Amino acid sequence: MISINIKIIAWCIVIIILAIWTYQRNTVWSDSVLLWRDCATKNPQSARAMNNLGAALLADGYNEEAMRVLDEIDKEMCEMSKKPDEIDLLCADIFYNLGCAYLINNRFEQAIVNFEQSVVSNPGFHQAYNNMGIAYKGIGDAETAEECFKKALEIKPDFEDARENIKKLKLLDSDL
Repeated sequence: MISINIKIIAWCIVIIILAIWTYQRNTVWSDSVLLWRDCATKNPQSARAMNNLGAALLADGYNEEAMRVLDEIDKEMCEMSKKPDEIDLLCADIFYNLGCAYLINNRFEQAIVNFEQSVVSNPGFHQAYNNMGIAYKGIGDAETAEECFKKALEIKPDFEDARENIKKLKLLDSDL
């Protein structure tokens, strides 16, 4: 009888401990920044974890911290792992997110450099072309901006953001 009670008590303790651990782990999963910060902390050499942390920070409005995190990613791995004509989606995404962080902070030249790297890694990345166009517009180069928007539409003809950006450029030209 005593051994059955001890077993029940032991199982109850195990269940309580597991429940506490589950609750603690779920707090990390409750927020994308917390989740990716946890992943990046546990595996700081993971470009994917760092990139996703940067993207989550951008989405939550932490632009400066996102730039810092994305700048820390070792981008040399993109050149080392890349074979000719190979599309490297992770590197394209890293450069795209960093470009977005610079764009949000009106650092247009740095945004352009990163969007260009993004489309080198993935020539079909229509959002990168669109955002590159926005950056070119930001430095006053409407002609190159329009080329970028048109390239985005060439890749994805139903991409409304690029279509709207071309309309805005034409409105600016007509106002001048």
